[in-house]
Amino acid sequence: MARRSVFVNTINLINLIIGILNCLFLILIFKSLSFFVFVVIINLLIFLIVNRDVGLLLIAVLTYPIGLMNLLKGSEQSFPDIFEVEPKDFMNQPETVDIDVLPLKSYLIAGTQSEKKVLVQLIVERIKQKIDVENMFVLLRKLINDPHPDVGLYASEVIEELENYYIRKMTENFDNPEVFCEAALDYIKAGFAYGELLNYYKKAVLEKLESIEGSEKYYLLKYRLLEDKEILYEGFEKTNSIQIIDELIKIELKERNFAKLKELLELRKTLNT
Repeated sequence: MARRSVFVNTINLINLIIGILNCLFLILIFKSLSFFVFVVIINLLIFLIVNRDVGLLLIAVLTYPIGLMNLLKGSEQSFPDIFEVEPKDFMNQPETVDIDVLPLKSYLIAGTQSEKKVLVQLIVERIKQKIDVENMFVLLRKLINDPHPDVGLYASEVIEELENYYIRKMTENFDNPEVFCEAALDYIKAGFAYGELLNYYKKAVLEKLESIEGSEKYYLLKYRLLEDKEILYEGFEKTNSIQIIDELIKIELKERNFAKLKELLELRKTLNT
């Protein structure tokens, strides 16, 4: 990122010098208007290609040639260096951002380069907390194609590191059914497995779950794999688990099954007494 910043600043400086010389030649040689306009257009095209910011381009047009100095970029350069953290540290970082402060999708559409980098971190926080993992990876993959190369590279590095993290976690915990199944399900929900590989991991999860059959985790993980809420109802009947009934409440609320939701809420109250 630092190399690109030096490159951009160098091109902007050369472009500014050309713009100033262009204005000086117009003052000294009054008959060169067509050449002046031609150089202005070239200046602005270079500015747009290098900086990729239409707002700054408009400022450059209105304040030519001084606008080519690109003074506003300084504010983005001074943003805290939270983006320099290596992707491999993401899953082990302490929580440093509030994931509910900003509407993620709105930043995906209209955010600046810096805001989209913050968005990547917000998405990683949600993935760490297993909140809507599948959709979070959809957002991350969309950021790969962002017009800002830095954002796309940052998102792709994060996705690659998350994939490696899940594989490493499965490998290191092959003999621990709960941890292995959770990592495998994260891997599946993230969209890394498809075709025969997807079938392999689904089969592996089901086989591992057999060793913890009847436990609270058995029903929660099996539901996450098969997405059949009857698995959770069976699990609650056998375990009386608060975590399972809480999951059922979320499901029935999402499906707007208010009659069943009322029953579950009443049942949930009795578990607290």
